[in-house]
Amino acid sequence: LQKMSGQQGALNQESMSLFQQQGGSRPRLSEDALARLAAQQEMIRKSLQQAMEGMGSRRDVLGRLEELGGDMEEVIKELRSKNLDRKVIQRQERILSRLLDAQKSVRQKEYSRKREAEREEIQLVKSPPQIKQELLQQRDRLQKELRDALEEGYSYEYRELIKNYFEFLSSHPELLQQQH
Repeated sequence: LQKMSGQQGALNQESMSLFQQQGGSRPRLSEDALARLAAQQEMIRKSLQQAMEGMGSRRDVLGRLEELGGDMEEVIKELRSKNLDRKVIQRQERILSRLLDAQKSVRQKEYSRKREAEREEIQLVKSPPQIKQELLQQRDRLQKELRDALEEGYSYEYRELIKNYFEFLSSHPELLQQQH
């Protein structure tokens, strides 16, 4: 689709250039130039047809691309009839716009599929086991006893020793279980 968009853009520029050369007096355009434009448009249409066949079941994009094929056939018919007017130019611009939209749509779908695939690779992580209620109670009991000890009015040095002692007991709960 990207290649076709580039080809259609180049064709549109060439058509616009010829249309502007034609000017308001409508002198006859070269039959060779119109035949060349028609052949280029036909080549893009055939590329589109091949791309549609290669997409298989991509109905989300295929419907829009089938409409494009019809628009391209109309442009080819007009060019072969030696008619290059504002209507043909506008149709070519619409073709390019739809090609770009289809290209964007395919890219977004591929990105969505890639993200879905990435999502499937994420592994579930087990939650840690629930903290035992007795450990929580021990911690609460230690904190209460620390507060009580600090309120006894000991000197600064003893309070620091008491804090260190309770911190040590908190970090080694197995020692508390041995006491009971």
